Amino acid sequence: MRAAGSLMFTREYDRAIEQFSQAIDLDPENPLHYVNRGNARQTNYLLKEAVEDFDHAIGLDPSSSLAFLGRGETYVKMGEYDHAIDDFGEAIKLFRGNAAPTSSAVPSTSRSAIMAELLRISTSPSNWIRFVRSDSAREA
Repeated sequence: MRAAGSLMFTREYDRAIEQFSQAIDLDPENPLHYVNRGNARQTNYLLKEAVEDFDHAIGLDPSSSLAFLGRGETYVKMGEYDHAIDDFGEAIKLFRGNAAPTSSAVPSTSRSAIMAELLRISTSPSNWIRFVRSDSAREA
């Protein structure tokens, strides 16, 4: 897995997809392998295939906020914004232990609030991680 992550960093997406596929062959019940391959496919603009991977990951683990996040980002690239908003809303709920958002960053789960947050954080997973960490600190 580490090698596949390195391949993503060096933008060797086809090879990363191959390695994530091998990980799936070895451990097909691990949703993280599908999330990782979905991310590689999304980055390589294999968008339909990426959605299929995220769908499979969600089927294996319906509480996988990373799968909802990845699928939401893929939907943004596909121009399917309503689906993206739904997935980002679900990811936000899951990251917060299924509780409704209460912070000032996302005052509600309304579509407009989720869309505003989507525009802010969907550009990269590191933005998403920073958002979740800062939001968790505000709630503590």
